[in-house]
Amino acid sequence: MKRKIIIFSLAAVLIAGAVAGILLRQSRDRAEKPVQAAKTEQKTQAAKPPEPAPAKPAPKAEAPRLRFGPKNGETLAFRFNTEADTEIDFSFLTPAGMPGNKTTQPPPGQGGEKTPVKMKASGELRLKYYDLEPGIWNVAAALSDVEYHLNDRKPIYAESLIYPFVFKMKSDGFLSDFQFTKGIPSEAEQFVKNILYTMQTAFPKEPKSEWKMRENDMTGQYRAEYALVSTDAAQNTAVIGKRKQEYLSTRTAQSGLNPSLSMSQTRIEKTQTDITIPLRGAWILTLEQQETVSSVAGGKEWSRSTGSFSVRRTEKDVSGTFPDKFDDLLAKLKYNPAVKAQYYATDDMFDEIGSKLDINGALEMYKQLKEKHPENAGRYAEKFFVNYLRQHPQACFDLVDIMDKDPKRERLDQSTQLILWRLITQAGHKEAQQAVIEAVTDRKFSDLTHIRALAYIHDFEHPESFVSDALWQFYKDLPAGSQEQTQQELKTMTLYALGSLGAEDKLNETIKPEISTRLVENLYNTKDTQEQATTLAALGNYGGEDVIDALEPYFSSEDERVRGAAFDALRRMEDPKASETLAKHFETESSPKVRVAALRTLKSMPPTSEGVAWANKTVAVTEEPEEQELLVTVIGENLKEHPENEKTLRELLKKNPDNRVKREIYKYIVP
Repeated sequence: MKRKIIIFSLAAVLIAGAVAGILLRQSRDRAEKPVQAAKTEQKTQAAKPPEPAPAKPAPKAEAPRLRFGPKNGETLAFRFNTEADTEIDFSFLTPAGMPGNKTTQPPPGQGGEKTPVKMKASGELRLKYYDLEPGIWNVAAALSDVEYHLNDRKPIYAESLIYPFVFKMKSDGFLSDFQFTKGIPSEAEQFVKNILYTMQTAFPKEPKSEWKMRENDMTGQYRAEYALVSTDAAQNTAVIGKRKQEYLSTRTAQSGLNPSLSMSQTRIEKTQTDITIPLRGAWILTLEQQETVSSVAGGKEWSRSTGSFSVRRTEKDVSGTFPDKFDDLLAKLKYNPAVKAQYYATDDMFDEIGSKLDINGALEMYKQLKEKHPENAGRYAEKFFVNYLRQHPQACFDLVDIMDKDPKRERLDQSTQLILWRLITQAGHKEAQQAVIEAVTDRKFSDLTHIRALAYIHDFEHPESFVSDALWQFYKDLPAGSQEQTQQELKTMTLYALGSLGAEDKLNETIKPEISTRLVENLYNTKDTQEQATTLAALGNYGGEDVIDALEPYFSSEDERVRGAAFDALRRMEDPKASETLAKHFETESSPKVRVAALRTLKSMPPTSEGVAWANKTVAVTEEPEEQELLVTVIGENLKEHPENEKTLRELLKKNPDNRVKREIYKYIVP
């Protein structure tokens, strides 16, 4: 059968690490002049017999203190090439007897035949540095001119490799906190991370000619040994050898793909990396790595990968690639114009299973997958069914009809129905959204179906504008002031859903202003306190800072529910103005119930320095145990970023607070 390189769909983490930690010699691009760098003739060798240990650096003057030091706004460009030849025994990655797998899985520990997988990629990496704090930089990054093939085929997600991403870099060389353009496939993220983690070069705290470090890549955590091979003051360069010694833990063993992988070990059989760095400069100049890695489970080698990677800095001017302000790039990450294409992307293996099935056959296949592989039921049965809905988009309408006509859950039990609603939203495409919004608004469906659809419509990742338009019209068409419980529930759920579709994590930026406008207008146009409270809660689901000013009048409402809901509307807002608004109105709030609601909101809010500082101040003056407990949680949860918080907690202990407050304090500090 066709193996769509399910490497990245079924074992993305594994192969992303085993393949691209590996890497290739570069062919220079004649159109770009490379930076001149010292060459090395000495390479670190794998510490496994019969290969010799790496040569010790010759006695030299005292080793320099190595640090990277990019300037604010500095840009760099690199050319990279990577290729790897991998053989994988897919019987370890696919549960036994999975339909569509023509290779029967042997007994555990015996394995089957290995499938060859060849990866080859090249391209350009562009970077721009932005000062964050001394010794730490935000880095904007993007790949361009990427050629990427798996078994001579370009995978669907390769189109997403061109979108920008960001990360943090420290002067000691460690990389962290990757953020990607919203909606790009995880396989693309893993490929990009692999390139950067391969380029990571870590320095010791003190000057040394040899040092050891613990680092992470997409395979897992490993121990690395470095040696300073040579320095050239005239060229302002140093040559470093790096050797991976061993993996301390791997993601594969923790993945749950297959019980036989739980004891899987990844062995580094050969490794040699040569790095040229500037003695004073932004980042590496060149890096070449070759590596052979194998993975063994139950005494059976199920994966082997050999490959190479090389990267070389060029003098190409890429200053126009990124904006002047880092925040402008972060805003750009929120929107990916090609994201909707992924909702129609399918997997060849699952396509073969579902190609000739109608919706009834697909449901039966889903059931069989769950029964045959209970330990992986969620992973494989659900993957199959989402793929089926993407392969046959119109099946979403048929599925909704089947569930609507099964109110007593005689064919599909309640748990299965709830899962299927979720899988429709994971399919994500236009047809899935049409099927769900029709289940909300079409009177031919039962109230139970209306409610189920409203409960899951929140989950669409990229909601289309017709969904928010239809929800708003449905809300307006529901009878105002109805005392009938189902009608009240539908109105409430509709507003909540509308707010959620405009939330920060949704990928369709174009519908958010309209959602904000509609909710604020609804808030202003009603005198009914229950509807005001419901609309405020919906604004909390929305979470945009643009509505803060619209909330102001409701903090002074005579109705406690409305005041509590006004605080709740701040819960997802990251702007410091939100915590300032909460603090201002908390000080004048007299109701214990509303004050507690306000502090619960603070606990839920994205932490800000202003909010944490206010919590430290307020916990010292309030005498109410419930308020103290919530404030302690805010202070304690932010102890790592604000170590001065410990003093506040210890001062509160001296006051001998209520036992539940003490218990909360001791979650974060020792007596």
